[in-house]
Amino acid sequence: MVIPRWLNRVVVAKSRVAPLKSVSIPRLELNGALLLARLYATCKNILKDYDVHFYAWTDSQVVLSWLSSHPRNWKPYIANRTSEILDLVPADSWCYVPTKMNPPDIACRGLSPKELPTCVLWWKGPQWLSYEMDSWPKQPKRNDQTSSVSKERKRTAFSFPVAIKCDFIDSLFLKFSSFTKIIDIFAFCFRYITNGKARVGKMKNLDSKGKYHVPPLTKYERRQAICCRYRATTSKQLMGDLLTHRVTPSTPFYVGPINILRYRGRGAKTTKEYIALFVCFVTKALHLELVSDLTSEAFIASLKRFCARRGASKHIYCDNGTTFVGSRRKLQEIFKFVSNLNENEHFCYFLSQVNIEWHFSPPVSPHFGGLWENNYV
Repeated sequence: MVIPRWLNRVVVAKSRVAPLKSVSIPRLELNGALLLARLYATCKNILKDYDVHFYAWTDSQVVLSWLSSHPRNWKPYIANRTSEILDLVPADSWCYVPTKMNPPDIACRGLSPKELPTCVLWWKGPQWLSYEMDSWPKQPKRNDQTSSVSKERKRTAFSFPVAIKCDFIDSLFLKFSSFTKIIDIFAFCFRYITNGKARVGKMKNLDSKGKYHVPPLTKYERRQAICCRYRATTSKQLMGDLLTHRVTPSTPFYVGPINILRYRGRGAKTTKEYIALFVCFVTKALHLELVSDLTSEAFIASLKRFCARRGASKHIYCDNGTTFVGSRRKLQEIFKFVSNLNENEHFCYFLSQVNIEWHFSPPVSPHFGGLWENNYV
């Protein structure tokens, strides 16, 4: 009969959630061993007045294989963590425990609150831990040739530089795949050299060490009467004044059609619409109005919006389109009808002031409207 020698109780425990990034199981076990080593370092400061021998247990033989070798043999991720673990806990203090007897696995697998108070493995650990070391599970032989261990081993590569003399022309053909590419590279190099040369402007080819100095000769030449006569400038023609209509705001024209999306969402459709251009003859200012179609009613509505914002025009120049011709006819009919009412003298006087005079360019003659033709490019 084996009599227990020690009393086992849980004193402190700590767990950590696995990271969101995918990490292999051996690396997670290594992070758990690092967490245990840091927890031991904290407890060691508390129990520094007692003679305590520490044993660290893990159910991962891969982690034990990493800890049994020097950290420089492993990749940086493994080397950094094993180095910190060995600084806190020596390698001979690490032991293997079967997975079914490992209490920390309860925190990983989870346990209901109802079962936790009666879980002996969590509160007291495995039963053999209370006995002598001879009754502990036998430690398996470390195997460093497994795939999980070998995958993290650092591979050392050696390079031996060898100097080989190679002709310059041969090296170009080895570096580039086509002769055309070599020609382009040479052209770029020569262009860079040519552009990088220092220059002094027009006098770069001047013979400054000649018999006569050029600046005094140039100054003497300019003072001669015959030279002044030959260098005389011709008179410039004075431009005539602009026409009266060129200094008054005017000019509509159409651009389009363009597709416009009235709203977004399911079942939304685009509609075909146009843009009316109003160009000022004085300042060349451009005013745009959106027109729903090419009817006279749509243009009159856009003209109404333009006059409300910019003021009424005395003259309108446009092409001989049916939209503009029909709009003029309707506006003149309305103007004559209202003018003949004779009910309000001030109202009739106001209509006579805002009457618009239309000027149409000849049919099939877009060059007559160059001022507004340039604005819808």
